[in-house]
Amino acid sequence: MSNQKSLTMPKTQTPNGVIISLLGLAILAWLVLYLLIFGAFFSAIIVFFIMGMTTKVYTDTVQGFEAHILLNNLTQEQRAVFQGMNFKLPWETFQQKIDLRVELNEVLKDETYAAKDTLMVVKYVYTIRPDVSGDNPGEKIVLFASFEPDAIKMAGRAIFSSTLSDHYATKNGTQLLNKAEITKELFGPNSNKLEKFDKEHGSVAEVVLEDSDFDEATQKSRDMLSRATSFDATVKKLTSKGRVNPAEAVRVAKLMAFDDVKEFNLNVTGLENLQSANFAGGLSIPSTDKKGPKK
Repeated sequence: MSNQKSLTMPKTQTPNGVIISLLGLAILAWLVLYLLIFGAFFSAIIVFFIMGMTTKVYTDTVQGFEAHILLNNLTQEQRAVFQGMNFKLPWETFQQKIDLRVELNEVLKDETYAAKDTLMVVKYVYTIRPDVSGDNPGEKIVLFASFEPDAIKMAGRAIFSSTLSDHYATKNGTQLLNKAEITKELFGPNSNKLEKFDKEHGSVAEVVLEDSDFDEATQKSRDMLSRATSFDATVKKLTSKGRVNPAEAVRVAKLMAFDDVKEFNLNVTGLENLQSANFAGGLSIPSTDKKGPKK
C-alpha cells in the first residue's frame, strides 16, 4: 500500500548545553571530594567509579528504529533522541517511545464527490509516518509525538478529502477516470497541501487513488446509452447494401446488444397428434384432431 523507502536513522543532535552541564557536574563532584579528604588522584578515581555505577542517570539507550522523547523538568522543554546510547541531564526524564517504522494508514472506500456533470465514486489509500529527514529530525519527531494518532488521521482525512472535492468540482466525469494522473497532480512531489500538512505535523504523508469512476446510477445510464448506440450501429451495418432484411437485423442486434434478450429454437416435430400442447410463456399448439374429444 505504501511506497515507503528504506528507513535511514538519523543521529541524535545532543545540545552543547547537555555536554557542558555533565562535565560541570563531574568537575564539581571531583572538587567536593578533593576538598574533603581524598586528594586529586583518589577523587578522580571515585568520580569515575560513581559515573560508571550511575550511567542510567545521565544516559538514555534507544533501540533500533525508535526514538525517545525526553522532558527537561527544569525548563519544561522536550527533545528527541535516536537509536544508541545518548547523553542526558539527570533531570531529563523519559516521556514517550516512538516506533519510526509504524505507519498510520487507512483505506477509504466509496467516497462520493460531485463533478461538474455527475457524481463520482473514489477509493483512496493514505499513509502517514513520522519524518526523520532533514537537518532537524528531532524537532519533527517532537512535533509528531505531540499529536494523538487519531487526531493526525482525522486531520489528514480532512485535507485529502477537501483536496479531492475541490478538484472534482472543476472537472467533468470523463476527465476524472485516470486515477494515476489525479494522484500525481494532487498528491505528487509538488503538492502544496501535503507539504503544509507535513510541516504542521512533523510527518510524511502519501495518498494514492485506487479507483475513480462514475457512481452506480450514472454508470447504469451510460451502459444503457452505450447499448442503444451499439444496437443502432449494428442494425445499420447489417442492413447496409441489402445484406440482411430489417426484421432479421433487429433480431440479431438485440441479441448482441442486450444481455437480457435470449433466443430459443423449439422443435415440435412428432407432436402433430397431440390434442393440445401448452408451453411456458403461453405458447399453445391447438389440436389437429377435427373430430374433437371423445365423449
